[in-house]
Amino acid sequence: MLKADEGPEGPAWPDDRIAEAFELSSGGVAGIRERFCERGLEGTVKRKSPDREYDRKLDGEKEAELIRLACSEAPKGRSEWSLRLLSDKMVELGIVDTLSHETVRRTLKKTS
Repeated sequence: MLKADEGPEGPAWPDDRIAEAFELSSGGVAGIRERFCERGLEGTVKRKSPDREYDRKLDGEKEAELIRLACSEAPKGRSEWSLRLLSDKMVELGIVDTLSHETVRRTLKKTS
C-alpha cells in the first residue's frame, strides 16, 4: 500500500508496477487495495470469517457408525468402500437424511 501512496511523500506506483515488483497479478493488487479500503490494515492481512455457518451432519455417535461401516466388509462385488457408497449406505440405514461424500472424506481423514 505504501508504494501506491499518492501523497507528497509517496512514490505513487501504478498497480502494474507494484504487481511486477511483488510478483502479483494486477487484479491481486487491486483486491488488496479494495480490502484495505473496506477493512483497514488488520482486515487486509487477516482472513475474513465466513458469512455463514454450517450445521454438523455427524455427531460423535454418527461418526462412530460411519467408521464402523468403513471398517466393515465392502459390499458384494466391491473390493473396498468408496466415499459415495459410504454416504449412500448411511442414508439407506437411516442414520442421516443426507450426507455428502465430501463430509465422509473429511470425517474419515480426521480419524485416520
